[in-house]
Amino acid sequence: MRLRQSLIWALWFLVPCLWVLPVWAADDKVDEKLDAKEPADVVQQRGLKKSTTNYVLPGETDFNKLFKDARTLQRKVFDASKQLEKANALETERRATIVQLLQERRKMRGMLQNTRDGAALNRLIDLMEEAEDRIRILEEGAEVKQALSEAEARASNARDAYTEHLLKMRRLADEISEKYEDLAADPALKSALEKLNAGLDKPLALGPSAPFKRNLLNLKKLEDVVLAETIKLRRDEADMYYVQVVFDDRYSKEMGIDTGASLIALPYKMAVDVGLEPKENDPEIMLELADGRPIPAKLVVAKSVRVGKFVVENVECAVFPEGLPKATALLGMTFLRNFSYKINNEDSTLLLSKIESPGGKKAREKEREDLEREADKADGDKPNEPGN
Repeated sequence: MRLRQSLIWALWFLVPCLWVLPVWAADDKVDEKLDAKEPADVVQQRGLKKSTTNYVLPGETDFNKLFKDARTLQRKVFDASKQLEKANALETERRATIVQLLQERRKMRGMLQNTRDGAALNRLIDLMEEAEDRIRILEEGAEVKQALSEAEARASNARDAYTEHLLKMRRLADEISEKYEDLAADPALKSALEKLNAGLDKPLALGPSAPFKRNLLNLKKLEDVVLAETIKLRRDEADMYYVQVVFDDRYSKEMGIDTGASLIALPYKMAVDVGLEPKENDPEIMLELADGRPIPAKLVVAKSVRVGKFVVENVECAVFPEGLPKATALLGMTFLRNFSYKINNEDSTLLLSKIESPGGKKAREKEREDLEREADKADGDKPNEPGN
């Protein structure tokens, strides 16, 4: 009886063990099967693809394509800028010719008062009428103005497209770089790569790849020649935006932004305050007010006009008559056309950006280095202070 009970107890313990052993054996086989696939699965799950030298993120392909497109857009910017320079030169020549003719007409008027000879008098009148006709044609200047307007639009569109493209590239580059940082800290991926590289003569490392790194450096170079700044604006009840403008790096005034104004327009008192009081011999031009009324104004030139960190030199400005005290000061296209500009209605800001030519930055850097050398030389030439 006891022997029978002992056998029963032995069988009771043995049967579960016999059942478990095959399960363990099966689990071992499954683990071996998983271990054989796990490295490739881990790599695939992380979204990595195998290249000739690295395991890389697919976003690299998109980024490298964007970089090629950036070169094309950059060329368009430079071509549009050259066309704008030519159009500006023609516009400057047109204005200079008007000024010259106005001066000649003023001189002839003076001669007219002192001329007694009838033939000479008639000749002066004919010359004055001829000058008046040329002034009227030049003031209309339809072809030159149209060419300038089209060149400004092309340059602005090209700058905007290029700047937006670089911003898109930067967002993607940062996203890819951050992803690589996360992957580099992933122990499961590290283990998987070690297993995949075991026995290989040339192990494949985790990206980024060399082409991506090169294009990342090249993106920085492209960004270095794009200057941009977001400037806070004041918005009035009539939805007019105002910005602080600095004349000749000395006088700061608030002005309304008007992209429809061809010139910077200043009330007479403001012009006096910023050192631009019109002289008697300054050219007279005709402006059109918002209600369509024509009004005479004097044309003056500001040595420099600055908004934020952006400066334009030798800027033409129109000065309203002294009898128009309530005129609004307007920041017009003689300043704005030099930049890409965008007003954000949501936060009342002005985004100004400018793309320099490749030599522009180098020229500034060389100038800065020359000035620093001169400063160092000046410091070296100073006599020692007493006690030194």
